Amino acid sequence: MFDLQHSSVGTSQAEARRARIVDHVRASGFASVTDLAQLVSVSEMTIRRDLQTLSSRHLLRQVHGGANAILDAGEGIDFRVRASRKAATKRAIAHAALGYVTPRATVALDAGTTTLELARQLPSDARLLVVTHSLPALQVLARSDGIDVVSLSGALQRHTQAFAGTMTLSAIGDLRIGTFFMGTTSVRDGSMYVGSSFDAQTKVALMDVSDRVILLVDSAKFSATALFPFASTERLDVVVTDVDAPAEAVRALRAQGIEVVLTAPQRSRQVAEVDQERSGEPTS
Repeated sequence: MFDLQHSSVGTSQAEARRARIVDHVRASGFASVTDLAQLVSVSEMTIRRDLQTLSSRHLLRQVHGGANAILDAGEGIDFRVRASRKAATKRAIAHAALGYVTPRATVALDAGTTTLELARQLPSDARLLVVTHSLPALQVLARSDGIDVVSLSGALQRHTQAFAGTMTLSAIGDLRIGTFFMGTTSVRDGSMYVGSSFDAQTKVALMDVSDRVILLVDSAKFSATALFPFASTERLDVVVTDVDAPAEAVRALRAQGIEVVLTAPQRSRQVAEVDQERSGEPTS
């Protein structure tokens, strides 16, 4: 008899392994089949199958004896692979973001894996109105009877699993949002970057119609790179990240008057630092 639960666990383990392979190849530029097999403790045959799968997703380039990195992948990394990376950190960031969700509020959720985690954690009894162009978030929210959902239609971008384009921008222009929970690919030198011009346009449009913008990013985004700049960090009200965020980046954000919340991924509640200048609370 087919064991659905066992199959699901196996798929999850395979995706986590492939995410580690992608990370390693991108960090080193090239990795051999032998090195990768030792890295993730599987056979070389399994590695070759993984490389075929990842190459078909355009996450790396399979070559004789191993794999080369594909530069400037940005938002093109397969959604399922990205979702498996830093999962505990993303859950902690989303949990901290719940503190900025008030009953009966109108909020917008960006496309991305951290905002998807927030969609999963939104309380069904808060009577929220949630606007999003994220297909995975829509699928999650559709199962919550206590949340009203507005879908932003458009052309589906498969790599981000989000709707974008003229129809999406037109729909956003008719809205007024209380809080926009936003993600980004990279935060550097006072600017935010993404890997797709469509994604950049959608983020700017949602920022323009929102009273408050809260950025949800893990610490890796402060050293990441992406092609398209779309806004200055001065447009942010709050940044929720994890305790591994570079101290210099945190200081720079606070110097702009931005509230910064640091979360500890190993715990289920918000435990770390909330901007003292705004809250007056001691750090932990």
